[in-house]
Amino acid sequence: MSREVRLGLVGGGRWGRIYAATLERMEGVSLAALSSRNSDNRAIAPEGCPTTSDWRDLIEMAAPKGILDGLIIAVPPEAQMNIAAAAIKAGLPALLEKPVTMDTASAKQLLQLAKTQNSFVMVDHTQLFNPAFRHLKDHLAKLGGAAVVSHISASAGNWGPFRSNIPVLWDWGAHEVAMALDIMGAMPTKATAAVLERRDEQGGIGERVEIQLQFDTVSAAIRLDNLSPDKYRLFEVRADDVSLRYDGVGTHGFASKSAAAQEWKSIKIEGSLPVDNVISEFAKGILAGSNNHEGLRLGADVVAVLEKCQAALKSGETISI
Repeated sequence: MSREVRLGLVGGGRWGRIYAATLERMEGVSLAALSSRNSDNRAIAPEGCPTTSDWRDLIEMAAPKGILDGLIIAVPPEAQMNIAAAAIKAGLPALLEKPVTMDTASAKQLLQLAKTQNSFVMVDHTQLFNPAFRHLKDHLAKLGGAAVVSHISASAGNWGPFRSNIPVLWDWGAHEVAMALDIMGAMPTKATAAVLERRDEQGGIGERVEIQLQFDTVSAAIRLDNLSPDKYRLFEVRADDVSLRYDGVGTHGFASKSAAAQEWKSIKIEGSLPVDNVISEFAKGILAGSNNHEGLRLGADVVAVLEKCQAALKSGETISI
């Protein structure tokens, strides 16, 4: 990079700490200011980095002061809208968390604001930045892309986290839905959803949820689970007589097999960590003066799909999108 990119960070929780640690070890970027309401969390800031309890202080560090080049927002979705809108209005490039919001109207409002302001906004749909998932996309493109896809299946789970404010559909499903939309390059036309299991667990809700998205003739079956004793994430695409698989947890990130094969052929895909790729691409976009907000458009589409899935869970009926 031609110069160091100075980034502000709002949020010092689990994901904020991951961002802070990543910025500390990466070259060409730095954590230049941190906002967290929890004074203990502000200890993640490096020596000399200003900290504050009010995120508005970071917005004021944008132009014309020029202290910050961009803003990373690592807060729950219900708190993200106001911060993101303020950053966009201030002309400050923003990296948002998934899901962008918890309702379609707010997500569309934010997207329209980014379009009006001609702003650079990215969304950290982390799995899309994994080298193994990108390898799957490249492999699929050589086969013919979305036009040859006949079925998608995805499953993801872990023990927790158990939240009271964000259901597993939104917490985990944002990743799987983003991958499905990214592969198909289009919105589904219908959604169905069902809760397989739900129980109170450690101050939050434990759930196993199944959703199905219909893309014209292609269906995507997705299972989400925060009650699993082991962490897993598998995303499979069937294209003609070939199946492609992305493993977001295992040591072999990509595998393929033909219809006639009995076993998967696994390949370990080398590359940078997804969070490194997210920050690197955000920093490069800032230096290039990008006004790309396609990540936010995808983020708004993900929110729209999840909202329809939530409606399908409540009604027990297929919902048109």
